Amino acid sequence: MKILFVHNYYTRFLKHFLSENKEKIACTDYKSHKKLLFDQLFSVSDFYSQGVLRNGHEAIDVVANDWILQKKWATEHGLRITTYPPIALESRIGQQIFLHTWMEKILEIQIKEYNPDIVYFLDIESFSFNLLKRVKKNKYTIIAQKASPILSSENYRMADIVFSALPSMVGAFQKKHIRSHYLPFAFEPSVLLKIPKQKKKYNCTFVGGFSKIHTLGNKLITEVSKCVHLDIFGYGKEMLPCSSEAYQNHHGEVWGKDMYTVLLQSNMTVNRHVDMAGEYAANIRLFEATGCGAMLLTDKKKNLGELFVDNKEVVSYTNADDLVDKIRYYTNHPRERDRIAKAGQRRTARDHTYTKRMKEVLKFL
Repeated sequence: MKILFVHNYYTRFLKHFLSENKEKIACTDYKSHKKLLFDQLFSVSDFYSQGVLRNGHEAIDVVANDWILQKKWATEHGLRITTYPPIALESRIGQQIFLHTWMEKILEIQIKEYNPDIVYFLDIESFSFNLLKRVKKNKYTIIAQKASPILSSENYRMADIVFSALPSMVGAFQKKHIRSHYLPFAFEPSVLLKIPKQKKKYNCTFVGGFSKIHTLGNKLITEVSKCVHLDIFGYGKEMLPCSSEAYQNHHGEVWGKDMYTVLLQSNMTVNRHVDMAGEYAANIRLFEATGCGAMLLTDKKKNLGELFVDNKEVVSYTNADDLVDKIRYYTNHPRERDRIAKAGQRRTARDHTYTKRMKEVLKFL
């Protein structure tokens, strides 16, 4: 079986990647450029495809909205692309303008060239319904996944299966007669081999964004920062009041390797879920944080016990006051904190890897 994974990266990360690697990118071919991109360990990188390979099947990745990378593929395959977008497509509207003229045209040719059994869209909403219809017409199986707010539900009807880390979203898809299955996120253990060993630098961190879909989390982190020191990393600093402790202790955006480095340097790290997650624990930070050996302080959810043992592998909190109390307690009880952190890391290494997740995916195909 052969699976083609189609990625759609944050434009903010792609801008950062280009600015940090401009000279290297200018003189590399498609293969080297893609390797350099995945070596940044952004998002799920090539973790899904590597998990498939470890399970004895073929897999390949395409980052459909990295136009510099895709232009190289097109050029190396004798394609003449006449219209190029600006380097940063700042919105979905901007992306939509160029879908047919470049992103989808190249992707469609790549699909035919690779001829996979399955096209796995990691962000199916970024592509047009007409493209998906053509992919479907050519007898390719389409898989999608989603665990964040849905902007447009139409495309999911073209998927043969939709995986979600949110049990509530699985149920919502099934009610619409869309085949859907639960699939939690995971951690890739090889990350620990790709980043130098780190000394602990931060007592407690928060790594994540401030945005309109995190209103509860925005308020939580702002309130907690008034009482205890949090070193904060991520996007959305501009949403914070300039006079707030959270703003003053915000160190800016970190992506990929830099994010993992911060987690490796953290004794403890705070996790909070997107508002729409409701009563379910589902985000990827659960596994990134524990995988890196930080003690995870995460919002209490009814399914957390299915993933980790509370107070033994992770520590849950119920509100801002509870979180403040627990940060203070584990700051003053480092041996207990480190014991929980190590237990959480062992659990993630045992049960929450992409090799295991892809084994589950393959059972449904």
